[in-house]
Amino acid sequence: MIYDAYGRAVKTTALKKEFGAPSIGSIRTPFFESVAGSLTPARLLSVLQQADSGDILEYLTVAEEIEERYWHYRSVISTRKLAVGKLPVRVEISDDTKENLRDAVDELIETPHFSGLVFALSDAISKSFSACEIMWDTGVVKNGKPMWWPSEYRWRDPRHFTVDRETLSQIRLLTDEQTALGEELQPFKWILHKPTLKMGAPIRGGLARLAVIGYMVSNYNLKDWLAFNELFGIPTRIGRYDESASKDDQRKLLSAVRAMGSDGAGIIPKSMEVELINAANSTGGDSLFQGLAEFVNKEISKVVLGQTMTTEDGSSLAQAKVHEDVRQDLIEADGQQLADTINRDLIKPFIDLNFGTQKVYPRLIIEPEDVEDLSSLSEQYPKLAQAGVRISERWVADKWGIPEPEEGERLLTTPEPDGEPIEDDGEPPKKPAPDNTDAKIAEAVNRAIKGEREQMIVSLMKLAEKSKTLNAKKTTDVIDDITEDHLADAAQFMGPMLRPILDAVNHAKSFDDVKKALNALAGDLDKTDVITELATAMFKARGVGDATDEV
Repeated sequence: MIYDAYGRAVKTTALKKEFGAPSIGSIRTPFFESVAGSLTPARLLSVLQQADSGDILEYLTVAEEIEERYWHYRSVISTRKLAVGKLPVRVEISDDTKENLRDAVDELIETPHFSGLVFALSDAISKSFSACEIMWDTGVVKNGKPMWWPSEYRWRDPRHFTVDRETLSQIRLLTDEQTALGEELQPFKWILHKPTLKMGAPIRGGLARLAVIGYMVSNYNLKDWLAFNELFGIPTRIGRYDESASKDDQRKLLSAVRAMGSDGAGIIPKSMEVELINAANSTGGDSLFQGLAEFVNKEISKVVLGQTMTTEDGSSLAQAKVHEDVRQDLIEADGQQLADTINRDLIKPFIDLNFGTQKVYPRLIIEPEDVEDLSSLSEQYPKLAQAGVRISERWVADKWGIPEPEEGERLLTTPEPDGEPIEDDGEPPKKPAPDNTDAKIAEAVNRAIKGEREQMIVSLMKLAEKSKTLNAKKTTDVIDDITEDHLADAAQFMGPMLRPILDAVNHAKSFDDVKKALNALAGDLDKTDVITELATAMFKARGVGDATDEV
């Protein structure tokens, strides 16, 4: 004997029947009278009170209709449902779970109609519950073994169900034989999703219960707004006629005035006069109606999405990112509760019917993936490596989803300075010599400043005094003197740097040999003396400029 999650015995013969099909003339009719079209505050109060006592037909009809009549609610509730449907689905097993069970469940959720099941069950977010009937097919053979296989998940209209009158929490199928109480749902035959959006009776938890109030306010507001536009948007037309005008003339004038309301044109005799009067006393009514409409829509966005930044104008990217996290909490909760329902009403029946009762079952997980900022992460790898952190190449490759290269494949490498790719010879790349140019420049400047400070001060004072007395030699002449002084012994400090370069050129047999030799020398050349001379000359020239400017 097989039992469901509630301990009820399962009758396999009943699983091949169809229980919830609608039909004309039965209690599960596909046609319903409209409620939202004539909704007033008093009528809405009555509908909600009836639902609280167990009569849920009119409430579910309103919940269905406002998704067609209330544009903003349709948009945000669809966003909430589709967000759940886009969540990744995976199967999780423990060490005690049989591997073949995982393979079977993987194949089950990969069927095309499984995504339709997820969206159909998400309808419970609005109406507080959603039921899909499983159509079991016993003619499917997998690996030479006949299986119970769900060939279809048929969504059933919530208005074909009722709730028990004792707890208002048990969903029952309406039947002609038991119109008031309904019939208990057959085990292993139904997937019934009742998300916990708030505590209390499930029928009071659906978002439609809040949205229907917004719909009524928005509907009244829209009607009044249209009447306002009709009254104040078109100028009042007054036609005047003389006392001597005949009845026929009066009818012509009235006809012309009426025609101007829609056609904007008409003809009247010369003796008649038509005056157009613009309404000047609208007192900002347009902004009044618009403000109410925007207020209601924002409140509905908060109810359904938990935020307004992604649905209203005027939001910045930073604001949207902050509010997206709040909405993410709702999506995660929706996915978790939906997975619990599918595990209970589909995965367990599927495994029990085909593999027998298990101690540990595979679990379906529906949750958002953690998205890492790989760009920012890649910038941290070199810093961590330089700090001594040992990072596995395999771990990095897994993070980026980079597969292990096959033997003989060309590898992506860094380009040379001239942009040509470096051929991969299979040898590990040589680590380039660290570039300490910045440190050397700083050291040279500090040495120039400290070592020649007094000499430069004396020189600058002499230059300034000379400029005062003679006032003849230009600053450019002084700069030329500094240049000549420092270039006089250029060979002395350039020799150590140029000698390896000249040797490499002399021993090279081709231009490529020269390029390779220069690349090899790039990190080894001693540029300290050159940097020191240049820094000293620049410092003197800057001092000359400051001194002569003051003069």
